[in-house]
Amino acid sequence: MFTERQFKIIAGLKGAGEWVKGSILAETIGVSVKTLQMDIKKINEQYQDKPIILSNNRLGYLLDCSDIIFNDIQNSEDKKELNSQGVYGRSKQILMLLLFEKDYIKIGDIADKLFLSKSTINTNLAQVRRIIERTLGVNIEVSASRGIRIQASENRKRIICMKAMENKVDYATILGIDEFNNIYYYEEILSDIISKLFIEYDIIATGESYKDFIRFLSISILRSKLMFEEVELENNDIDIEDLVIEISSKVKDKINYVFSNSELYYIQLRVQELNLIKKKKQENQMIIDSLNRFEKEVYMQTGYSFNMDKELIDIIANHIMSMKKRILSGRTNIGNYTKEISIRYPLEQHLLKTCLCSILGFDIPESELDYLVLYLTAAIEKNREKVKLLIVSDKSVSSIYNLQQYLKYYIGERITEIETIPLYIFKQKQKEYISKYKLFITTEEELALKSKRFFLINQFIISDEIESIRKKIKDIEKVEADNNVKKMYDKYFKRELYEVGKDEEITLDKVLRRFKVNKDNKVSIESIG
Repeated sequence: MFTERQFKIIAGLKGAGEWVKGSILAETIGVSVKTLQMDIKKINEQYQDKPIILSNNRLGYLLDCSDIIFNDIQNSEDKKELNSQGVYGRSKQILMLLLFEKDYIKIGDIADKLFLSKSTINTNLAQVRRIIERTLGVNIEVSASRGIRIQASENRKRIICMKAMENKVDYATILGIDEFNNIYYYEEILSDIISKLFIEYDIIATGESYKDFIRFLSISILRSKLMFEEVELENNDIDIEDLVIEISSKVKDKINYVFSNSELYYIQLRVQELNLIKKKKQENQMIIDSLNRFEKEVYMQTGYSFNMDKELIDIIANHIMSMKKRILSGRTNIGNYTKEISIRYPLEQHLLKTCLCSILGFDIPESELDYLVLYLTAAIEKNREKVKLLIVSDKSVSSIYNLQQYLKYYIGERITEIETIPLYIFKQKQKEYISKYKLFITTEEELALKSKRFFLINQFIISDEIESIRKKIKDIEKVEADNNVKKMYDKYFKRELYEVGKDEEITLDKVLRRFKVNKDNKVSIESIG
């Protein structure tokens, strides 16, 4: 019914609940204004009797549809997801089928169960291999006479199920396992149990980590009931934490299922591997020391200091501790944004690979590296030098004060200093002020006409002018980012890395080729910075 981009437009307008300017909506969606206009036209063509998106030259766009129509739109999106899983979705379906087979299965039988051709199955098996290779101790065994199967411990298989299972797929029908319909019932009950216990134990896990944990528990219950039983531990003398004991007790009461000792042990490991937003202070001084060394190493190599504060270092150290446990147990986070992050932040990713991994003493999978990259970019953004603003105005003191307060309220997070002077002072000390400030606005038409530097505003500033000032700040920050990246390249990326001649210029294209980043992905110095 609609393309993914058109769904984003409808969702964006629905979330706003009011008129939204085309330029702002286009930037939010990530398209040009012209593309936005074409998409909105196509959306309205499907409702010729009464267009659902209103347009106004001054106000922008407004979603104007009843709840019934909007529910129909949502339902069509659900069907779209169910019916268009794509190549990656098919690979996961093949993987799930293999995980719920107790013995070898032939390619033809897989094709029959999934209503796909043998060639499609063979094509997707390469992707299946790539998925399972991310989990330590798992591989595909192939027999010419018997077929294929996944060779792994039951714990590893449950971990892969947790990562591969998708919500909007009818596995009961696909796999021919009626009991699979119970898993969503388990998850509903488990969600209530775990959320209350996490609050009681003051554990604030990320939403993604929390959902994974619920899914692991529900998969464990389902597979045990299907007789995919966990092998008992050789040593049962293991201290199980109070939280895990309470989980077990409540699951027994609500679902009438009793976890085995080995299941309790692996549940405890999953708890320790949770990505936590808030956690009790851990003994992680070695990792903190490693992060401090990493910061010094980056400064020595690039001349750039992240200036990570204690809070950020503690957060990253806690993340690395959980990450290390996941890596050692053979479970890594899913890299949902690996491609986007490698395109957008190649420099940060490279610094982590070359500096942090060697300091920590172990390799970090790219899917886990994504999360660390985002911590670094947050540090860089925090340290970004804010813009200094000069206002030249001959208006009254009260008008100037009102204007300053308005600017501080709406763009205060983007500027570090506001100074207001009358026009006659600027004329006398023009060079001094131009060298000191980056952004110039004025209420005086005379100055705006004479100098391109100055942006003319009304003393009673309006929202359109605020948006224009934001854009100017963004342009200034882009120039500063370009200059900073160039300095880092000049110091860090040695000429021999690029294999260029002595007098040959080092360009961004050469940098991208050196680190195998596809130029067609439209990476820019701005995105790296």
